[in-house]
Amino acid sequence: MEFKVFNILVLDEHSDPRHSPLVDELALVIDKAAYVVYLGSDKITFPKKEFELLLLLASNPRKVFKRAEILTNIWGPRHKPKDSRSLDVHIRMIRKKLKEEFITTVRGVGYRLEK
Repeated sequence: MEFKVFNILVLDEHSDPRHSPLVDELALVIDKAAYVVYLGSDKITFPKKEFELLLLLASNPRKVFKRAEILTNIWGPRHKPKDSRSLDVHIRMIRKKLKEEFITTVRGVGYRLEK
């Protein structure tokens, strides 16, 4: 059996995570107050929807979030069918910015955050 160690830290209060002993060069740090993400010492800014999507996935790593669940949480209960394609685009953009495969697609189900 293989176990993966998660290096994901979600900050509730504004602080500089680069000075935290919990952060290593591969850590993914999400600063909710500042709407900023750090990958190691690199600061990455995300548009609002991408940030909220990443934060949702990070709220429960390894959990598979169904597409409908993500759409309802991020776009609201009255989301439109076109938002489903928008979700795919946002996932692709997050993956591109993180330069790592933090987000896994579970075919026919949804997405999960793992590292």
